[in-house]
Amino acid sequence: MRPARQAGRARERRGHGAGRRGFGRATVRARRAARQAAVIALDTNVLVRHLYQRDDPGQSRAASRVVAGAIAAGETVFISAVVLAETALVLRRIYRLPRGGLAQAVETLWNDPAFTLEYRGLVRAALDLFKRGRADFNDHLIGQIAKQAGATTTYTFDRGLRRARGFAWLRAG
Repeated sequence: MRPARQAGRARERRGHGAGRRGFGRATVRARRAARQAAVIALDTNVLVRHLYQRDDPGQSRAASRVVAGAIAAGETVFISAVVLAETALVLRRIYRLPRGGLAQAVETLWNDPAFTLEYRGLVRAALDLFKRGRADFNDHLIGQIAKQAGATTTYTFDRGLRRARGFAWLRAG
């Protein structure tokens, strides 16, 4: 190491001076903390209550307050693929949300810059397939994630996927 670089690093280790890059350790730690604090995540129950405001007003208000507070603070709301798939399943099967309503809910999350969706591009592809096909959104998301992982075929017992590209339907017996 050159002497000037050694001296700069020694100052950084002691907490003095800015070193070669223009910021010391304290600034680096503050930047990391700001990046880490700028993201929150929602679990399935909170996302369902935020999107579907009809059955438990107290939980719906609490969920929407968390989301609104994060957005107001400039934080990003992270939605994992698992949470999105579970939410789609709950909204369709438990709350009987029509296909168009579910597509609109996912589209809203996808278009809102405050939300970061895991596998964003795959969510879009799954949503497009869901709009055109008969299978559930979560099944298409599973297929898209499998495809990205290198799978040529995803095997299923789900009749709604009998003719879906990338899936092979299995018969029992």
